[in-house]
Amino acid sequence: MKEKLTHLIRFRLGHLTLYREMASLSGGEVQRVFLNLHLESRLDSLIYVFDEPTAGLHPSEKQSMLKAIKELRDLGNTVIVVEHDKEMIRHADHIIEIGPKAGVEGGMVVYQGEYEEYEKSDTPLSQYLCGKRLMPERTVRKHVFDKKDCLTLEHANTHYLKDLTVVFPLHVMVGIAGLSGSGKSSLITETLLKRLASESKYRTFAGKYRTFEGKYEQTIESKSGWKYGSTGGIAGVERISGFVKISREPIGRNANSTPASYIGVWDKIRELFAKQPEAISGNMSAGHFSFHSKGACGDCGGSGYERSFLTADFFVDKICQTCHGKRFNEESLSVDYNGKTITDVLAMSIAEACFFFADQSSIVKPLSILEQIGMGYLTLGQPSSSLSGGEAQRVKLAKELGRRLKGNILYVLDEPTTGLSMYDTALLLKLLDQLVVGGNSVIVIEHNAEVLKSCDYIIELGPEGGDKGGEIIARGTPEILRKNPNSKTGRYLV
Repeated sequence: MKEKLTHLIRFRLGHLTLYREMASLSGGEVQRVFLNLHLESRLDSLIYVFDEPTAGLHPSEKQSMLKAIKELRDLGNTVIVVEHDKEMIRHADHIIEIGPKAGVEGGMVVYQGEYEEYEKSDTPLSQYLCGKRLMPERTVRKHVFDKKDCLTLEHANTHYLKDLTVVFPLHVMVGIAGLSGSGKSSLITETLLKRLASESKYRTFAGKYRTFEGKYEQTIESKSGWKYGSTGGIAGVERISGFVKISREPIGRNANSTPASYIGVWDKIRELFAKQPEAISGNMSAGHFSFHSKGACGDCGGSGYERSFLTADFFVDKICQTCHGKRFNEESLSVDYNGKTITDVLAMSIAEACFFFADQSSIVKPLSILEQIGMGYLTLGQPSSSLSGGEAQRVKLAKELGRRLKGNILYVLDEPTTGLSMYDTALLLKLLDQLVVGGNSVIVIEHNAEVLKSCDYIIELGPEGGDKGGEIIARGTPEILRKNPNSKTGRYLV
């Protein structure tokens, strides 16, 4: 028992209680518990495959993870690591880069060999890794902040938070840093967002509102025309028009949900087909170009495949013999737009669709935003459930950018660079910069030093995790954190 506990402490998990539920652990804590179990076994001649083991880890915590993975290797095992982290790649004995880009533009080995030669190569990722290409500069950086233009969170004591009062500058990009388990999600997701959500329940056009305690308080009129009450514990809500959490959750869980339908162009494409001469003469509506409505293949119901149950809970899928996977009936497929059927359009990549619909501004505008942020490889008909968390998050951001809002929205992102390469991270930073330039505010919980360096203001929690965390150990611009001896993040912001 002592040996097991010593291992956990070595992995900087000494702050956990023995009976804490696994579901309550942060991503970085779960990774380390998992790795600890395998190191204890002392087995050799195995192949270990780790998918982003440094996800959710602070830069200072990655060293123990790296050391543990090397220990597995030295025991006589083969360790394959799927990773974007610079340090992990730098210490690899052998590197394989898949690319050159993603989706249909990837799938090839663009480099294979040792790190010394990798530095000399000219691949999309090695350019960022070796400093040949740098992260994009922010359009405008702020170093002085208006004390009145902020959100103030008072008495934050969720989980291990130590009754904090936190000031979040608005109309800038704010980074939330700290060791895993130090209270970042507790502060933002569990406290700030929940209080904002609670506050929104009291928005009213009347002059007063009723709190849960039955007391009346005067409201403050915001610029957007709404009136905000104050439920206590948060001030400055009248300075934003609303808030949006951009999570990594899937944007759709069934085959009928696609990137095209999520960003709102699918209905416009169907209407375009319904306006074609063949469709008009056949008295066809937009519903005839939907694979779960009038246009669906009669045999497969628009799924493109037939499902055969071999037992009560075991089945196999095979291509529909009637539509051959095209999902539509013959009547719908008889109509074309500029030589392409509705099935052909669904099979187009976003980059191809931008060119194909160049004269349709309502369609091409949302698609062009996706292409600008490196999502041009997705197909219009790709099931949304097949997107990775990072892809889903960027599609959501693109949708927000495409909205005709007047700005002044608070966007909150939780570790958006998880699963992103340095190339993708650069595109993400451009996107976040556009949001700020548009008059919005961004709060990002992040460990990635490249993202934190691009923030206008950083709030760092610590000093450790669990009950040893929950305090603000540093705050200010990246330059201020670099000079702060209490900061555990500042040394990595060089």
